Amino acid sequence: MTVRRTAAERATAAVGTVINGTPLYVKTNELTGVSVSAGATPIGLPGSPVKTLRRINIPCGEFATHTVAQAAHRTYRAATAFKSRPRRVRLWFANADSATAAITSCAISPSTNGALTANLWSSSSSSWISGGAVSIPARIAVGRPSMAASAWMQIDAVESVTAPGTWPVLAEAWVDTTSGPANVTIGFYDMGWAESDPLDGGTYYAHRWQDGDKFTVPSSFSDTTIRGAGAIIGMEAECDEGSTVVLVNGDSIRAGAGTTRAGETDAMIAVRNMNLAGYSVSYIALGWGGLNTSTYSARLIENVATLKPDVVVYTVGSPNDGTPAATVLRIERFNMHAAISASRAAGAAVILSAQAPNTSYSWNASADDLRKALNAGAAAMASPSALRWYAHAVAGLGDGATPERYAPTYTTDNNHPNQAGYEYASINMQTVLTGVIKSIGHAV
Repeated sequence: MTVRRTAAERATAAVGTVINGTPLYVKTNELTGVSVSAGATPIGLPGSPVKTLRRINIPCGEFATHTVAQAAHRTYRAATAFKSRPRRVRLWFANADSATAAITSCAISPSTNGALTANLWSSSSSSWISGGAVSIPARIAVGRPSMAASAWMQIDAVESVTAPGTWPVLAEAWVDTTSGPANVTIGFYDMGWAESDPLDGGTYYAHRWQDGDKFTVPSSFSDTTIRGAGAIIGMEAECDEGSTVVLVNGDSIRAGAGTTRAGETDAMIAVRNMNLAGYSVSYIALGWGGLNTSTYSARLIENVATLKPDVVVYTVGSPNDGTPAATVLRIERFNMHAAISASRAAGAAVILSAQAPNTSYSWNASADDLRKALNAGAAAMASPSALRWYAHAVAGLGDGATPERYAPTYTTDNNHPNQAGYEYASINMQTVLTGVIKSIGHAV
């Protein structure tokens, strides 16, 4: 029989710094007695050059629960890995439905002996730690899902035997359809490939799901099918050592459309490469296909204070705003300044990412000149002293003609970068991210 114990039952540790009544980290661990570094700056204090203890992985901005399409309720599992020993973990969920969604129960588990099994199962019968239920408010608007996190769950994580220096964590959530929406949006963002990412790259994420209540008796969960999405959209941990948290925001290009590895953006590639090179960087995806700047800047403003990134990558314009014109540019600039203000108020530095060229819309030279003017204006705003940077990244995918289109090498659908395009853009994005991270004092 599996025994589920609450965090309170598993830990009697002293609580560290508290802001607004919320414990920010746990100083000691009941099971190991090891102290977590108490020298970290409290989470969320703006302008701090010091890393917090946070590490987080939310790999796709489009994953969310929505209206149920079948009668069976469903149990979800997920796995990720942290590059520092996690002491507390919480799970993140999103809701794209117009009604409140309820996660009936959720739990986490260390991966026994550091090995990840095909059905994301931990063989230790008493290792699942309950996080209780989670209520996710109704979406704010179409394309602007609400987000909610579980309670913090203390964990005695086990270092991976196959990838030393990483600590895999398993998660489980049972969604009973009688209590709200339970299906999952997948669309064309099938991120099953993320399961093949290296555990120390910071972007590894695996999904499983199975119909029925497999939560009450976890050993009954048997699904081994690689899933492209799931209800558990991400995991956050407070670890012995922290990371720089990078959040990307924008339209379908920032969501990773157009590539054979759907959901993999230039920023995600850059984050992975930086982790493999020895940096400690976390990734939060907040891009959503089809959104214009008014909608995705609103989504950023609604979530940035809660997600607390150290760096925000914001796309300055979108084809979804319509053909470039003076009125369109005024809206895009207004939204850009609003996004910068909200990000800085939340303590984040901002990278203004250029608007890419576009082939499918066939803008004339005058319209495309306005796109270039928007990019040039964003570049002129770059000021490390004001914690603003500029990444030409996707703008470097053009053919250099007038009007500019995608270089055929870098697009397949004429609207988004392809795999080669995102890889190429990641070179500039990595350079800019590295400079920002060093400038705000987050050393390797």
